Amino acid sequence: MSTWTSNDGALSWPDARVARPTSPGVWMVAAYMVLFLVRPWEILLPQLQALRFERVFAITMIGVVLLTRRSTRWASQSSAVIAVFLAAILSAYRAWQGELAWPQVYQYATVVITYFLMRSVCRNWSDLMWLVLTYVGTMHLYLTKSLWEYFVHNRHVYAQGVSRLTGIEVTYGEPNAVAMSAVVTLPLWLYLWRTRHGLSWAWQSTLRKAFGIGLITFPAAVFLAVGLTNSRAGMAALAAFIGGAMWLGVEQRKPIRLAVLACILIVGLFVVAPEAQRNRLRTLWNPDIGPANARESAGGRWQGFLAALDMVQARPLSGVGLGNFVAYRVSYLDGVGLLAHNLPGQLLGEMGWVGAVCFAWFLLVLWRNSRRLQQSTAGVFELRHFWQFAMMSQLTILLLLFFGLSLHNALRYNWLWLAAFVTLASEFAADELQQFDEDVMLPEDTSFRTHDVLAIYT
Repeated sequence: MSTWTSNDGALSWPDARVARPTSPGVWMVAAYMVLFLVRPWEILLPQLQALRFERVFAITMIGVVLLTRRSTRWASQSSAVIAVFLAAILSAYRAWQGELAWPQVYQYATVVITYFLMRSVCRNWSDLMWLVLTYVGTMHLYLTKSLWEYFVHNRHVYAQGVSRLTGIEVTYGEPNAVAMSAVVTLPLWLYLWRTRHGLSWAWQSTLRKAFGIGLITFPAAVFLAVGLTNSRAGMAALAAFIGGAMWLGVEQRKPIRLAVLACILIVGLFVVAPEAQRNRLRTLWNPDIGPANARESAGGRWQGFLAALDMVQARPLSGVGLGNFVAYRVSYLDGVGLLAHNLPGQLLGEMGWVGAVCFAWFLLVLWRNSRRLQQSTAGVFELRHFWQFAMMSQLTILLLLFFGLSLHNALRYNWLWLAAFVTLASEFAADELQQFDEDVMLPEDTSFRTHDVLAIYT
């Protein structure tokens, strides 16, 4: 697969530039993304909770989007999103204890609505990139504030024998959740880094410099934050990202050299890491060097999966209900008050076979769409930014699945936000390819591309 680089290694082209959005709907959705990630009513500004700030803003945003939205085609990805949401509702309706399930359904409903709002407001590639910039930029601010609280105000939790950095909100502020949020943002950061000249060439010089500084400092914030969370899954995922980024982001004619270089870089980072982080990571292959609760956490994943199998055997259709895993396990199974700590266990235990099948459908559609986007734009010089975006989207999917080996992330916002990004990118690529077919005589072996991208919507 060919890539296209400028002298300093960045991808650059005029047509990928990002301009200030003209639609108020894009601004509203971008602002809501900031609020959703930071969630100031939980810790930073708790007085907003009494004002129901999130709900008021969301209702206002929906009204603005309805007035300014564009006409969209129904995508197969949207059908899969609805299927997962309906499976979540079914799980809550048939839950062992409904009061534990419905709050999670409400939280997931906000993510589903955001998915459709993103689909409705983005009119072009520039609008989509504005949302991507908002996402990555907000995560940068989030991690910076979390690090400030850790170093300046000594805000952390002490768990499994180590101090662990926490986030600046409650919903996604647990150390492992912070590590996941940080690492799965890295592929989109890498896309912005490799396309920085094309994205910002029309910006004012001051803004371009600030953009460059932000891109340079973001990975440093991620690596530092993940290390301070002492999340074994997060540190392992960082290594997976390094390997995946080197494989996908460079010429692939020298795979052995790239593999060796990636291993050297990963080992080097391990060597220079502080002793506490090295010992924490060593517990992945030598549990005896960690505290007893760390060994229980690592070894309990298989037992959690077995508990999920017992749950789905007892309640095969919809599981025991969202949020009911621990309570049901303590009351009816082995008495262990732990979650499954893996994605398959979460899906089967809490949502049953209906939820597992619907999520698998969602995942397959998302992967298929990103692959079709990659294949349909491969080798087209004018559309190389779509190709690169597809590759980074696939890396994000793989990282989310990697985290699913040890954490619950089926209903995380990352899945649906990425699905919206990929679906929109596919739509804009189809439009570009159609225009390209009309303006330029393509070789016969590339005539299938427009059809392949449009197939996403059938």
